[in-house]
Amino acid sequence: MSGTVELEFVFSGQVVGRDTPPSHPITDGRWHDVLKFPAPAVGVALIVRAVVHTRVGSATLDWSVKVRC
Repeated sequence: MSGTVELEFVFSGQVVGRDTPPSHPITDGRWHDVLKFPAPAVGVALIVRAVVHTRVGSATLDWSVKVRC
């Protein structure tokens, strides 16, 4: 399945950033990337939110992460 995914970075319930570029293509049902966080994010508990859009609908997926160097 094809579609797009948009990544947001959430801290204390607020979106504090978005990935650049903001939208990534999904090909054959898969998407992968390596995320690089800025130095001030090290040690901070964040949520990486993926908003996935396909022809059958949209879904929001959250992952708790703690950035390390």
